[in-house]
Amino acid sequence: MTDAEFIARAHAVTDGATPGPWNFGHAGEHMTKAERQQWLADTCGDHDGPLWATWVMGDRGEADVVIPAATGDGERARENAAFIAASRTMLPAAVAAIEAVLDECDRIDETWINRKQTGDDRDDRWDAMETLADAICAAVTAHLDPS
Repeated sequence: MTDAEFIARAHAVTDGATPGPWNFGHAGEHMTKAERQQWLADTCGDHDGPLWATWVMGDRGEADVVIPAATGDGERARENAAFIAASRTMLPAAVAAIEAVLDECDRIDETWINRKQTGDDRDDRWDAMETLADAICAAVTAHLDPS
């Protein structure tokens, strides 16, 4: 997948999902299985559409399906399920890309500092690269959620 395809897919799933912020929780530690099932059924609302969920195959094959999230049957249930499923693979990839950019910025900064310390500052291109690395680092970190 090219970087442009990755970004386009990320925008498609994020723009289609219900706006955040999202929360998570549980149906209650002390509920019986029947009470939890009823709680889940009650979260679906009055819609007649299909119940959307995300799933992953467990260790025991088809008999072992893990459902990390049920998104209900509301207006954006399908898009929310697609967002959750895509996030599982896209978020780690995005984190790795951010880390790579920040690592490269650090490498440029270290090289610039080493060149200055050794008196090898004859090339103004290193000053420009250091300024660019700082700008890239600032642009990336400005978009990170501090929570």
